[in-house]
Amino acid sequence: MKRLRILTLEVIILAVLFVLGGCGKNESPVGPEISGDDEVILRAFVDEYPDLFTLDYEDNEDGLQEAEIWSTDPALPRPIDPVAFWREITDKQREVDIHIVQDSISTAEVTVTTYIQGLFHTVTMDSHYTKQIDDTAVMYAYLEKTRPGPSNDDTRRHGGWTLKKISGWEIVSNPCTKQINSVQITSSSGLVDTVITDISSLWDVEDLFVFQPGDSVTLTVDTGNPQDLVFLHAPRVFRRPFKHIGGGVFTGTWVTGQWPHADVRPRGRHATIDVIDHGTVFDDEFPYDSRAWGMVYFVGARLDFDED
Repeated sequence: MKRLRILTLEVIILAVLFVLGGCGKNESPVGPEISGDDEVILRAFVDEYPDLFTLDYEDNEDGLQEAEIWSTDPALPRPIDPVAFWREITDKQREVDIHIVQDSISTAEVTVTTYIQGLFHTVTMDSHYTKQIDDTAVMYAYLEKTRPGPSNDDTRRHGGWTLKKISGWEIVSNPCTKQINSVQITSSSGLVDTVITDISSLWDVEDLFVFQPGDSVTLTVDTGNPQDLVFLHAPRVFRRPFKHIGGGVFTGTWVTGQWPHADVRPRGRHATIDVIDHGTVFDDEFPYDSRAWGMVYFVGARLDFDED
Protein backbone atom coordinates (compact mmCIF):
# COMPACT_ATOMS: atom_id res chain seq x y z
CA MET A 1 0.00 0.00 0.00
CA LYS A 2 2.86 2.39 0.88
CA ARG A 3 4.60 1.65 -2.42
CA LEU A 4 1.33 2.32 -4.26
CA ARG A 5 1.04 5.74 -2.59
CA ILE A 6 4.63 6.59 -3.62
CA LEU A 7 3.95 5.58 -7.24
CA THR A 8 0.76 7.62 -7.29
CA LEU A 9 2.60 10.68 -5.98
CA GLU A 10 5.29 10.25 -8.63
CA VAL A 11 2.66 10.05 -11.37
CA ILE A 12 1.01 13.24 -10.14
CA ILE A 13 4.33 15.10 -10.04
CA LEU A 14 5.20 13.95 -13.57
CA ALA A 15 1.78 15.01 -14.84
CA VAL A 16 2.15 18.48 -13.32
CA LEU A 17 5.63 18.88 -14.82
CA PHE A 18 4.30 17.79 -18.21
CA VAL A 19 1.48 20.35 -18.11
CA LEU A 20 3.80 23.14 -16.98
CA GLY A 21 6.26 22.27 -19.70
CA GLY A 22 3.50 22.32 -22.29
CA CYS A 23 2.29 25.74 -21.13
CA GLY A 24 5.68 27.24 -21.75
CA LYS A 25 5.90 25.94 -25.30
CA ASN A 26 3.47 26.90 -28.09
CA GLU A 27 4.12 25.33 -31.47
CA SER A 28 1.48 27.41 -33.28
CA PRO A 29 2.64 30.73 -34.78
CA VAL A 30 1.42 33.88 -33.08
CA GLY A 31 0.76 37.14 -34.90
CA PRO A 32 2.14 40.56 -34.02
CA GLU A 33 1.38 41.56 -30.46
CA ILE A 34 -1.82 43.54 -30.03
CA SER A 35 -1.64 46.53 -27.73
CA GLY A 36 -4.23 48.89 -26.34
CA ASP A 37 -3.05 51.44 -28.89
CA ASP A 38 -4.18 49.35 -31.85
CA GLU A 39 -7.81 50.40 -31.64
CA VAL A 40 -6.71 54.03 -31.40
CA ILE A 41 -4.50 53.55 -34.47
CA LEU A 42 -7.33 51.92 -36.42
CA ARG A 43 -9.77 54.70 -35.56
CA ALA A 44 -7.17 57.21 -36.72
CA PHE A 45 -6.81 55.20 -39.94
CA VAL A 46 -10.56 55.49 -40.59
CA ASP A 47 -10.39 59.25 -39.96
CA GLU A 48 -7.35 59.59 -42.24
CA TYR A 49 -9.27 58.30 -45.28
CA PRO A 50 -12.62 60.14 -45.30
CA ASP A 51 -12.89 59.50 -49.04
CA LEU A 52 -13.31 55.81 -48.18
CA PHE A 53 -15.01 55.74 -44.80
CA THR A 54 -17.21 58.84 -44.77
CA LEU A 55 -20.57 58.59 -46.51
CA ASP A 56 -20.36 60.99 -49.46
CA TYR A 57 -23.94 61.08 -50.67
CA GLU A 58 -26.08 64.18 -50.91
CA ASP A 59 -29.18 65.22 -52.77
CA ASN A 60 -29.82 68.94 -52.75
CA GLU A 61 -31.46 71.57 -54.90
CA ASP A 62 -28.32 71.95 -57.02
CA GLY A 63 -29.03 68.55 -58.55
CA LEU A 64 -32.71 68.92 -59.44
CA GLN A 65 -34.01 67.41 -62.66
CA GLU A 66 -37.11 68.20 -64.66
CA ALA A 67 -40.22 66.43 -63.39
CA GLU A 68 -41.22 64.79 -66.67
CA ILE A 69 -38.25 62.39 -66.59
CA TRP A 70 -38.78 61.20 -63.03
CA SER A 71 -41.58 58.72 -63.58
CA THR A 72 -41.00 55.49 -65.47
CA ASP A 73 -44.69 55.21 -66.37
CA PRO A 74 -46.92 58.29 -66.74
CA ALA A 75 -49.99 56.05 -66.32
CA LEU A 76 -49.12 55.37 -62.67
CA PRO A 77 -51.26 57.21 -60.10
CA ARG A 78 -50.10 60.67 -59.06
CA PRO A 79 -52.07 62.15 -56.17
CA ILE A 80 -49.68 65.10 -56.41
CA ASP A 81 -47.78 66.47 -59.39
CA PRO A 82 -44.35 67.60 -58.15
CA VAL A 83 -42.08 70.00 -59.95
CA ALA A 84 -39.10 69.32 -57.66
CA PHE A 85 -37.92 67.05 -54.85
CA TRP A 86 -34.78 66.75 -52.76
CA ARG A 87 -33.38 65.53 -49.45
CA GLU A 88 -32.34 67.85 -46.65
CA ILE A 89 -29.95 66.09 -44.27
CA THR A 90 -30.18 67.60 -40.79
CA ASP A 91 -28.00 65.19 -38.80
CA LYS A 92 -25.41 62.45 -39.32
CA GLN A 93 -24.00 60.31 -36.53
CA ARG A 94 -21.18 57.86 -37.25
CA GLU A 95 -20.21 54.80 -35.22
CA VAL A 96 -17.02 52.80 -35.82
CA ASP A 97 -16.92 49.26 -34.42
CA ILE A 98 -13.54 47.47 -34.41
CA HIS A 99 -13.01 43.76 -33.73
CA ILE A 100 -9.34 42.73 -33.44
CA VAL A 101 -8.21 39.08 -33.58
CA GLN A 102 -4.67 37.86 -32.84
CA ASP A 103 -3.88 34.58 -34.59
CA SER A 104 -1.15 33.48 -36.98
CA ILE A 105 -1.67 36.98 -38.33
CA SER A 106 -3.40 39.82 -36.53
CA THR A 107 -6.56 41.08 -38.22
CA ALA A 108 -9.18 43.74 -37.66
CA GLU A 109 -12.76 43.82 -38.86
CA VAL A 110 -14.17 47.35 -39.04
CA THR A 111 -17.84 48.27 -39.35
CA VAL A 112 -18.76 51.88 -40.06
CA THR A 113 -22.41 52.76 -39.44
CA THR A 114 -23.89 56.18 -40.20
CA TYR A 115 -27.31 57.20 -38.90
CA ILE A 116 -28.94 59.85 -41.08
CA GLN A 117 -31.84 62.11 -40.16
CA GLY A 118 -33.51 64.66 -42.37
CA LEU A 119 -36.44 65.75 -44.49
CA PHE A 120 -37.58 64.69 -47.94
CA HIS A 121 -39.04 67.72 -49.73
CA THR A 122 -41.60 67.52 -52.52
CA VAL A 123 -42.78 70.73 -54.17
CA THR A 124 -45.78 71.19 -56.45
CA MET A 125 -46.91 74.38 -58.15
CA ASP A 126 -48.87 75.43 -55.07
CA SER A 127 -47.75 73.22 -52.15
CA HIS A 128 -44.65 72.03 -50.30
CA TYR A 129 -44.62 68.61 -48.60
CA THR A 130 -42.03 67.08 -46.26
CA LYS A 131 -41.45 63.53 -45.06
CA GLN A 132 -39.13 62.28 -42.33
CA ILE A 133 -35.87 60.61 -43.36
CA ASP A 134 -34.48 57.95 -41.03
CA ASP A 135 -31.68 56.17 -42.92
CA THR A 136 -28.96 53.78 -41.80
CA ALA A 137 -25.80 53.36 -43.89
CA VAL A 138 -23.33 50.52 -43.29
CA MET A 139 -19.96 49.56 -44.77
CA TYR A 140 -17.17 47.13 -43.81
CA ALA A 141 -13.38 46.93 -43.98
CA TYR A 142 -10.71 44.33 -43.21
CA LEU A 143 -7.12 45.11 -42.18
CA GLU A 144 -4.04 43.03 -41.32
CA LYS A 145 -1.09 43.84 -39.08
CA THR A 146 2.45 42.93 -40.14
CA ARG A 147 5.34 42.22 -37.78
CA PRO A 148 7.76 45.02 -36.86
CA GLY A 149 11.31 44.98 -38.18
CA PRO A 150 14.38 43.37 -36.51
CA SER A 151 14.78 46.32 -34.14
CA ASN A 152 11.25 45.66 -32.85
CA ASP A 153 10.80 49.44 -32.82
CA ASP A 154 7.29 49.74 -34.25
CA THR A 155 7.38 53.30 -35.54
CA ARG A 156 5.78 52.39 -38.87
CA ARG A 157 2.90 54.36 -40.27
CA HIS A 158 -0.41 53.01 -38.95
CA GLY A 159 1.50 50.76 -36.55
CA GLY A 160 1.80 48.03 -39.16
CA TRP A 161 -1.89 47.92 -40.07
CA THR A 162 -2.73 47.73 -43.80
CA LEU A 163 -6.13 47.92 -45.46
CA LYS A 164 -6.75 44.70 -47.39
CA LYS A 165 -10.47 44.67 -48.19
CA ILE A 166 -13.38 47.08 -48.21
CA SER A 167 -17.07 46.97 -49.10
CA GLY A 168 -19.43 49.51 -50.57
CA TRP A 169 -22.13 51.39 -48.67
CA GLU A 170 -25.73 50.25 -48.29
CA ILE A 171 -28.13 53.02 -47.26
CA VAL A 172 -31.58 51.83 -46.15
CA SER A 173 -34.59 53.87 -45.06
CA ASN A 174 -36.85 53.01 -42.15
CA PRO A 175 -39.22 51.59 -43.34
CA CYS A 176 -37.85 50.17 -46.60
CA THR A 177 -39.44 47.96 -49.26
CA LYS A 178 -36.99 48.73 -52.08
CA GLN A 179 -34.54 46.17 -53.46
CA ILE A 180 -31.42 46.24 -55.62
CA ASN A 181 -30.86 42.80 -57.10
CA SER A 182 -27.74 43.54 -59.14
CA VAL A 183 -25.65 46.26 -60.73
CA GLN A 184 -23.61 45.71 -63.89
CA ILE A 185 -20.73 48.15 -64.38
CA THR A 186 -18.88 48.61 -67.68
CA SER A 187 -16.41 51.27 -68.80
CA SER A 188 -15.61 52.46 -72.31
CA SER A 189 -11.89 51.84 -71.67
CA GLY A 190 -12.67 48.14 -71.18
CA LEU A 191 -10.90 48.09 -67.81
CA VAL A 192 -14.10 47.44 -65.85
CA ASP A 193 -16.83 44.93 -66.67
CA THR A 194 -18.39 43.31 -63.63
CA VAL A 195 -21.67 42.56 -61.85
CA ILE A 196 -22.31 43.26 -58.15
CA THR A 197 -25.05 41.33 -56.35
CA ASP A 198 -24.07 42.16 -52.76
CA ILE A 199 -22.75 45.64 -52.01
CA SER A 200 -21.81 44.54 -48.47
CA SER A 201 -19.31 41.91 -49.65
CA LEU A 202 -15.63 42.70 -49.16
CA TRP A 203 -13.44 43.49 -52.17
CA ASP A 204 -9.65 43.25 -52.25
CA VAL A 205 -8.33 46.80 -52.50
CA GLU A 206 -6.38 45.71 -55.60
CA ASP A 207 -9.73 44.98 -57.27
CA LEU A 208 -11.42 48.33 -56.55
CA PHE A 209 -12.60 50.10 -59.68
CA VAL A 210 -10.11 52.31 -61.52
CA PHE A 211 -11.47 54.39 -64.40
CA GLN A 212 -9.48 56.51 -66.81
CA PRO A 213 -10.21 60.26 -67.08
CA GLY A 214 -12.95 60.64 -69.66
CA ASP A 215 -14.17 57.05 -69.27
CA SER A 216 -17.83 56.58 -70.08
CA VAL A 217 -19.19 54.34 -67.31
CA THR A 218 -22.51 52.55 -67.81
CA LEU A 219 -24.51 51.10 -64.93
CA THR A 220 -27.34 48.62 -65.44
CA VAL A 221 -29.46 48.27 -62.31
CA ASP A 222 -31.99 45.51 -61.67
CA THR A 223 -34.53 46.41 -58.97
CA GLY A 224 -37.24 44.07 -60.21
CA ASN A 225 -39.84 46.85 -60.03
CA PRO A 226 -40.63 48.94 -63.13
CA GLN A 227 -42.36 51.54 -60.95
CA ASP A 228 -39.15 52.48 -59.12
CA LEU A 229 -37.39 55.79 -59.59
CA VAL A 230 -33.65 55.19 -60.00
CA PHE A 231 -30.93 57.84 -59.96
CA LEU A 232 -27.15 58.05 -60.01
CA HIS A 233 -25.21 60.39 -57.73
CA ALA A 234 -21.77 60.91 -59.32
CA PRO A 235 -20.43 63.36 -58.30
CA ARG A 236 -22.23 63.24 -55.02
CA VAL A 237 -24.56 66.26 -55.33
CA PHE A 238 -25.75 65.63 -58.89
CA ARG A 239 -28.73 63.38 -59.40
CA ARG A 240 -28.95 61.77 -62.84
CA PRO A 241 -32.06 59.75 -63.76
CA PHE A 242 -31.74 56.20 -65.03
CA LYS A 243 -33.78 55.06 -68.01
CA HIS A 244 -36.12 52.11 -67.55
CA ILE A 245 -35.43 49.54 -70.29
CA GLY A 246 -38.01 46.98 -69.19
CA GLY A 247 -38.70 44.41 -66.49
CA GLY A 248 -37.53 46.58 -63.63
CA VAL A 249 -34.08 47.09 -65.21
CA PHE A 250 -32.64 50.61 -65.48
CA THR A 251 -29.55 52.00 -67.18
CA GLY A 252 -27.53 55.19 -66.82
CA THR A 253 -24.12 56.57 -67.84
CA TRP A 254 -21.67 59.13 -66.54
CA VAL A 255 -18.24 60.31 -67.69
CA THR A 256 -15.37 60.39 -65.18
CA GLY A 257 -13.26 63.54 -64.88
CA GLN A 258 -15.34 65.26 -67.54
CA TRP A 259 -14.87 68.84 -66.30
CA PRO A 260 -11.89 70.96 -67.51
CA HIS A 261 -10.50 71.31 -63.98
CA ALA A 262 -11.67 67.97 -62.62
CA ASP A 263 -9.59 66.58 -59.77
CA VAL A 264 -7.92 63.40 -61.04
CA ARG A 265 -5.69 62.75 -58.03
CA PRO A 266 -5.68 59.11 -56.83
CA ARG A 267 -8.29 59.34 -54.11
CA GLY A 268 -11.43 57.44 -53.24
CA ARG A 269 -14.60 58.67 -54.93
CA HIS A 270 -18.22 57.60 -54.59
CA ALA A 271 -20.89 56.67 -57.09
CA THR A 272 -24.27 56.05 -55.47
CA ILE A 273 -27.26 54.27 -56.99
CA ASP A 274 -30.41 55.72 -55.47
CA VAL A 275 -33.72 53.81 -55.66
CA ILE A 276 -36.84 55.69 -54.51
CA ASP A 277 -40.39 54.40 -54.35
CA HIS A 278 -42.77 56.03 -56.82
CA GLY A 279 -45.18 56.86 -54.00
CA THR A 280 -42.49 58.72 -52.07
CA VAL A 281 -42.41 61.37 -54.78
CA PHE A 282 -45.91 61.31 -56.24
CA ASP A 283 -48.08 60.63 -53.16
CA ASP A 284 -48.10 63.09 -50.26
CA GLU A 285 -49.40 60.42 -47.84
CA PHE A 286 -46.84 57.73 -48.76
CA PRO A 287 -43.77 57.39 -46.47
CA TYR A 288 -40.19 58.00 -47.50
CA ASP A 289 -38.97 54.65 -48.92
CA SER A 290 -35.50 54.28 -50.41
CA ARG A 291 -32.48 52.00 -50.77
CA ALA A 292 -29.10 53.09 -52.13
CA TRP A 293 -25.78 51.43 -52.94
CA GLY A 294 -22.58 53.45 -52.80
CA MET A 295 -19.38 52.26 -54.50
CA VAL A 296 -15.80 53.44 -54.07
CA TYR A 297 -13.81 54.03 -57.25
CA PHE A 298 -10.64 55.80 -58.42
CA VAL A 299 -9.73 57.85 -61.49
CA GLY A 300 -6.33 57.33 -63.10
CA ALA A 301 -4.67 55.36 -60.30
CA ARG A 302 -5.58 53.53 -57.13
CA LEU A 303 -4.37 54.63 -53.71
CA ASP A 304 -1.53 52.56 -52.25
CA PHE A 305 -2.54 51.21 -48.85
CA ASP A 306 0.64 49.16 -48.28
CA GLU A 307 2.63 49.98 -45.16
CA ASP A 308 5.39 52.56 -45.69
